[in-house]
Amino acid sequence: MAAEPGVPSDPIIASDADEGALDQPILPPADLGGQPSGNAGVRLRVSSVQAVDGVAEGIGEVAGPAIRFTLSLTNETAAPLDLADVVVTVEAGPDALPAGELSGPDVSPFPARAEPAGTVSATYVFLVPVELRDLLRISLNYSPEEPIVVFQGSVPTG
Repeated sequence: MAAEPGVPSDPIIASDADEGALDQPILPPADLGGQPSGNAGVRLRVSSVQAVDGVAEGIGEVAGPAIRFTLSLTNETAAPLDLADVVVTVEAGPDALPAGELSGPDVSPFPARAEPAGTVSATYVFLVPVELRDLLRISLNYSPEEPIVVFQGSVPTG
């Protein structure tokens, strides 16, 4: 059978789905309302969590019951810490369902860097149904060279 124009006769199939993936460790989950967690010289904590009505302004976003939380990061090192590529994810419920990030209300990203001995914060909103708030997991990845910091616990339902 001849190949159709523009379609390769032998499709390229990835032999290793994890090719290019980082083998990045994950710290054991810290309590959402507890002590700061982090890596050498960097301390993170969830400084507030609230139930809000999520606002959808971005492409693909869906408004609905959400949680808004603020993360505080303290740079205890002697060098500035690059925060330009911070990634925050949220999983909810016993099946760790991924939660979608929303545009608001009142969100603010981390600044591009944290100066030595400085503390910076960021506020995020994620769509989380009320029935899945008994178990919430917030993960923060601020550097591919450092373990991912995780906070886990229950959050307000209303």
